[in-house]
Amino acid sequence: MEIRSYLVPTALATLLHIIVLGGLLTHWIGDAEPERRTPRHIQARMIDLNALSQTPSSPESGAESETPPAPDPAPKPNETQQKQQEQQAQAEQKRREQQAEQARKAAEEKARQAKALAAKRAQEEAEKRKQAELAAQRKAQEEARRKAEQEAQRQAQAKREAQEKARRQAEAKAKAEAQRQEQARAEAQAKAKAEAARAAAEKRAQSVVGDMQSYIQTLVEQNWRIPRTARNGMEAVVAIRLLGNGEVDQATIVTSSGDAAFDRSAVQAVYRTERFERVAEVDPILFERRLRSIKVIFRPEGLRW
Repeated sequence: MEIRSYLVPTALATLLHIIVLGGLLTHWIGDAEPERRTPRHIQARMIDLNALSQTPSSPESGAESETPPAPDPAPKPNETQQKQQEQQAQAEQKRREQQAEQARKAAEEKARQAKALAAKRAQEEAEKRKQAELAAQRKAQEEARRKAEQEAQRQAQAKREAQEKARRQAEAKAKAEAQRQEQARAEAQAKAKAEAARAAAEKRAQSVVGDMQSYIQTLVEQNWRIPRTARNGMEAVVAIRLLGNGEVDQATIVTSSGDAAFDRSAVQAVYRTERFERVAEVDPILFERRLRSIKVIFRPEGLRW
């Protein structure tokens, strides 16, 4: 803005200098002094009257000082023309000076107007900037207010969501606790039922196993031929391995009585029985767990488990 305000005065000042320089060049070229030609028979002498009046008079010059000065000779034609030309040149110079002065004043007026216009424009620009700044401030304030409202709404929404989340979590926790307690009760009941069933099954298994033990003991006792070398207090333990259909698969001494004939008679009693038919009626799982391999104790006074 400041650069634009200086351009107009600078251009006007340059134009004024060009006009003045052109006038001076025209005067110097057009008003060249003509060649003076003085006739040889005319001689002129200029006398300084003031100098003569101040010089003290001498006795010889007393008569001359009282004589009145002679009138100036009439101007010659060339001198008259020269004076007219000088007067015309002076008038032309004055006219040009007046034109230059007018141009200078016009340039100053234009510069003043340009300066005033630039000042007005600068003021308008400043006012525009001020209004723009105020608008920007209002916009910034409005944006800040809008953001503050949005932030407040966001925080309120986040608070509501947090409260809702906490409520749902509490409900879920309470529900999970209730489910856990219900599951614990169900598991306790199932465990109690399973324990009762297991106890009942174990009781039934014990009954079955006891019955099978009595059954096997009776058959083996019937088929045992006690040797004559047997004495009270002797004892032999035989491990019997059965098949699923009750047949004897293998019989071995695991604890010897110390008498070979006694041990051999115990093993022969098992092989002599060959098969325990009721074992085939036992549940396969129970058979595998409790009856696949059993031990029988042989004593002279009778079989013992």
